[in-house]
Amino acid sequence: MSDLPQPPSDQPGWGAIPPPPSPASYPSGPYAPNTGYPPNTGYPSAGGPAQPYRPPMATPIPDGMGATVPSTRLGTSVVRGLLAALGAGLVGGLMWYGIVVTTGRQIYYLAVILGLCIGYAASWGSGRGGAGTMLLAAAVALVTVVASYYYIDRHLIIEGLESLGYSVDIPLLPSVSEAKQILRAGFEEEGSQYLFCVLCVAAAGLFGFKGVQTSRRFGR
Repeated sequence: MSDLPQPPSDQPGWGAIPPPPSPASYPSGPYAPNTGYPPNTGYPSAGGPAQPYRPPMATPIPDGMGATVPSTRLGTSVVRGLLAALGAGLVGGLMWYGIVVTTGRQIYYLAVILGLCIGYAASWGSGRGGAGTMLLAAAVALVTVVASYYYIDRHLIIEGLESLGYSVDIPLLPSVSEAKQILRAGFEEEGSQYLFCVLCVAAAGLFGFKGVQTSRRFGR
């Protein structure tokens, strides 16, 4: 062992831990206990002065993970869903009426397609599915399909009576009693209209409940 080289006398021995720097070499101020470093001022860089302390950036909390969502957002989404459903019902009802007038035939499965479009539009406008969107879509679909059947039955009644030589004046904007008379006549003539009304409302409610993402896959 005596033949091994020895460290210089003015340097610590091999494997020895150098003493910690004196707190006096750091900025003045109260020092954190048992550390020798000033609190919240940073730690010295290698061979340089202490670096300024930078607190970590706060991570924003997204909606639904502890953050409070304004209550107005729910009302706004319901209004958007209602407007989207009404728009889809209006466009779909006009297209259905135009096809009936053009072909002279009732294409009943179009009532189901109308319900699907209304349910999809309601969930798209509100940004979500669920029971509330389902009820909204079903209510709009019921009003839309009944109004569509009024104008479809009105057209077919006028066309049928005029072919027999009668002159008929059925208002475009009827009263409640006039609408009931036309709808009653049409539904008694074509009982399948009851079925397709139910299918329209059910399709709208289904797509409204499932939401946009699921509705795109048609229930898969």
